[in-house]
Amino acid sequence: MGRFEVTVEEYLRFYQETDDVRNKYDSAVWTKDFPYAYNEPMTKNYFRLLHYRKYPVVGLTWEQAMRFCRWKSEALNALLENTGYAVECTLPTDAEWQYAACGPDLQDKEDPGAKQRFFSMGVFFLAPHLSKGEYQLQCNSGNAITPQGLPLLSYASDGGLYTLPVEHFEPNGYGLYQMSGNVAEWTSDNYSVDYTTIEDAQQKYKDKPEMLQRFTPVFPSGTYDDYKIVKGGSWADSPFYMQIGVSKIQHPEKASSMVGFRPVVRIYRK
Repeated sequence: MGRFEVTVEEYLRFYQETDDVRNKYDSAVWTKDFPYAYNEPMTKNYFRLLHYRKYPVVGLTWEQAMRFCRWKSEALNALLENTGYAVECTLPTDAEWQYAACGPDLQDKEDPGAKQRFFSMGVFFLAPHLSKGEYQLQCNSGNAITPQGLPLLSYASDGGLYTLPVEHFEPNGYGLYQMSGNVAEWTSDNYSVDYTTIEDAQQKYKDKPEMLQRFTPVFPSGTYDDYKIVKGGSWADSPFYMQIGVSKIQHPEKASSMVGFRPVVRIYRK
């Protein structure tokens, strides 16, 4: 699993080397996703300024992420030509992503469902900052409100209004950075009808509306068999979506300012 989310710098190198218009990123996602916010500077500068080179790449479809992985596979296999090994660089499955996000500290939990309730950085997305005597966010998430509608966290609470550099905060036990937050990450898996829909949750929590308000599933109604699962939550998502066991879905042809990716490499003997 990649230690970091793929950066703007890495993707620009891929785009320049392939010189394929199909790999052109969509820099306008910042204004498309938030038409009522003044994000024109992000649209103009995110792929242009050196300041953002170590930030996660955004504005990519699922197929563009897969083409990057295939390009990376070719480059790695060229280096391994006489070693007796070959690799496949691709997007992780939902299960692979969750295993990597848990880290070794969560793999040994006796309760099989425990890991579903944790964040990649540990039990809490808040951790005490000993020198300051206060709590600090451990991931790049969006705002959060109480059940009464009162603000609890703002977009700037974690130090960034938008994305942050990929090597930010502390890594998990496997040395992987920002498995929770910053940008949600494409996986190779399609959405399945086995996932909970809003109707399922309404039936399950019909006698507990406070639970429904707190844990409304992320999957809408309808047929979404061709949608892909994205994991980890983004800079614009509430802390609920940072949890390892929570998923969202995205149409593979839709680029977003909130979705990037992180490849996994599988190693084979020739």
